[in-house]
Amino acid sequence: MKHGTWYGIVILVTACAAWPMSVHGQDAKSLSVQQAIELALRSNRRLQATAQQSEAAVSVVGQARGAFLPRVDIVEAFNYSDKPTLVFSNLLDQASFKQKNFAINSLNAPTPLTNLSSQIRLEQPLFTGGRLSANLSQAEAAAEASRELTKRTEQEVVESVIEAYHQVLLAEGNLRVVDKALASGRAQAARSQDLYEKGLAVRADYLRTQVLLGSLERERLEAENLITIGHSRLRYALGAEDERFRLTDRITEDTAPLDRLADLKARAKAHRPDLRAAAKDVERSEQSIRAARAAHYPSLGFVSHFESNTRRFSGNAENFAVFVTARWNVFNGFAIEEKVAEEEALHRRARLLHDDLLRALELEVEQGYLGLITARRQVTVARENVAQAEEALRMMTDRYAAGLVRNVDVLDGETALKKAEQDLLVAQVNSRIFRARLNLATGGMQ
Repeated sequence: MKHGTWYGIVILVTACAAWPMSVHGQDAKSLSVQQAIELALRSNRRLQATAQQSEAAVSVVGQARGAFLPRVDIVEAFNYSDKPTLVFSNLLDQASFKQKNFAINSLNAPTPLTNLSSQIRLEQPLFTGGRLSANLSQAEAAAEASRELTKRTEQEVVESVIEAYHQVLLAEGNLRVVDKALASGRAQAARSQDLYEKGLAVRADYLRTQVLLGSLERERLEAENLITIGHSRLRYALGAEDERFRLTDRITEDTAPLDRLADLKARAKAHRPDLRAAAKDVERSEQSIRAARAAHYPSLGFVSHFESNTRRFSGNAENFAVFVTARWNVFNGFAIEEKVAEEEALHRRARLLHDDLLRALELEVEQGYLGLITARRQVTVARENVAQAEEALRMMTDRYAAGLVRNVDVLDGETALKKAEQDLLVAQVNSRIFRARLNLATGGMQ
């Protein structure tokens, strides 16, 4: 087979492989990392759900404040009864009691009576032993914790988008490397076939090259699958599963300044929203203990009502009442003590979770820091390996054409170059991902 025939096949296969991708990308929208972050902050469902939780927590604060204000109820009641005591009291409330109603028969077996009652009732707590103020403080601490967790969720969403975006870039870059290796392998197959036809090489060289091409074809299918999965993960992180995107950023390694590890840990302790939320949970649990203990103290309340009673709307009688009520629980089966013990245990739990998070964030910062340093060093090593592998393959290809080396040496060179280029891509992407993880660990994710 001649060179021209092989090159024609290579061009045809490459065009056929690229055609579905070009059709798929016709309606794709251009998307940079920054645009992806902005889209996720608008559309990510997890973030939206967290924001709704924060909004609900603010409403709980309003409910706690409302408990300090008077409660006004309008009560409408209707009854029709021949119950002696009820008929007697309804007649009095209607101001329609007459001398004849004192008759024994009327008292014991009264005629059924209709009563329509309208009442306006006002209740105002005067003293609750600190329960209402503790409930308000508890709700405010919970709302602040929820706001901090919303900020943390935003940071986690940004980090997940950056990571998903670069994983797609890595998958696409890996496909390009495999395609490059395929093109080079097909050219080597053409050379080995040509040398075999000229009697300068054995058929085994050509067959060995075909084996390599088969392996690369399998690897290409896997690379395409990784691209598809990567795009799906990215769309999920963005909250835009129905969209199609074409990534516009390119793979580059992280080169931003890197602070000392001790400074990064200090920054995390000062800026992590979830740590502030954990501190607010401790504060909330303290107020829960205070609210539980308030049940030991007496409560005092003011109640007033204005009432109108009538039988047929033709006339009515009005009355009012004012009460000041006090209530003090003396014994309720130790339920109050058990409630206090429960809240104290939850308070200890909140403190332990806060301390655990404090230690965990130090570990997260250290992992991100060391991961970034390692990835940067790997970039340097991988770039040198690529340059050396390219030169080695060039030398092997020239020597094979001159009959100085075996075909297997060229194939080994092809494999080594592909591996070096893939390692470089992985190292570059890892440097970006570990930078994002380090920013997330320090609470500095934008």
